[in-house]
Amino acid sequence: MNLKDKLHNRISATDIADIWWQTDAEAVPTVAEELFGLAQEPYERLSANALWVLSHLPAHGDKWLTSKQIALTDLALKETNATKLRLMLGLLLRLPYAEESLRADFIDFCLCAITDISLPCAVRAVCIKLSYLQCLHYPELLSELANALDILDREELPPAIASAKRQTINKIKKERSVANRR
Repeated sequence: MNLKDKLHNRISATDIADIWWQTDAEAVPTVAEELFGLAQEPYERLSANALWVLSHLPAHGDKWLTSKQIALTDLALKETNATKLRLMLGLLLRLPYAEESLRADFIDFCLCAITDISLPCAVRAVCIKLSYLQCLHYPELLSELANALDILDREELPPAIASAKRQTINKIKKERSVANRR
């Protein structure tokens, strides 16, 4: 299967399903690696399509995805295309965030994106969720996240951001309740 040729054109959800359906479990990392390379191509449609296909990576490809966490984070921090950024952040949302591997630059990026009205609401909503996953390890960072979410009260929020905010505030409250019991 020549992915590059297939991804140069418009693709559908059916095309994406076909790509993964035709890929046996052992070949998933190889196909994912090729897609990751294509995601870094300068041609916007090709790279966005590669990320869209990667966003449908089967669950058994999560080990491969975890191995790309640093590189994917680096790409997201530099990305200027909103569609590609949303897809990258969606992939990063699937990954675990261990305390020893947190990156201050990515935490700052996500916290700043929450209140950045120039960003699409989908990017801001994913950044709320990513911020929580990263800040969870430190009470002071959870407080900073709560403050960023409070700033959102100053604007009328689209449903995606309002939902992510509400869910995250509930998680923060639950986390603080558990911490107070210790």
